[in-house]
Amino acid sequence: MIGFEDEMNRHGCRPTSSMRKGLFDLSIALQDMAENRLSPQHHLFSLDPGMGKTTMVRHFLDQLLRSPFHGSVSGIVFLYTLEEVEKLVRALQGLGLHDHVGVLVARIKRTVSPSWSILDMTRRGS
Repeated sequence: MIGFEDEMNRHGCRPTSSMRKGLFDLSIALQDMAENRLSPQHHLFSLDPGMGKTTMVRHFLDQLLRSPFHGSVSGIVFLYTLEEVEKLVRALQGLGLHDHVGVLVARIKRTVSPSWSILDMTRRGS
C-alpha cells in the first residue's frame, strides 16, 4: 500500500483512520478475489468520491498483472462515466500495461421502464 499512500498524499487526500481501514480492507478483498478466497457473494464498498477507491483498484491491477503467481487471473472494472474509463485506461497504459487493457462501453438508447433500459453496445479499442 506504500505506492498507493504516496499517490494519495501527492493528490492532497488525507483519509481518516476509518477511511484508511476501509481502503486497506478493499485491498485485502481484491487480493482474496484474485486468489479465489473471497466468498461468491456480492460485495459493496462505499466511500465518498475522491477518497481513493479507483486509485486502489489501479494499484492492485498493476501488481496483479505483474505478479508471476497470478498468470491466470484477470480483473474487470465497471465505471459509471466515459471520463472515468478514459482516466483509468490512460493510467494503466502509463504503467506499461498497453496489452492488458480492453474496454466495452454501452450507450443507453431509450428508457423502457423505470427499472431497466435497452443498451446499444459499442466496442472501442484501447
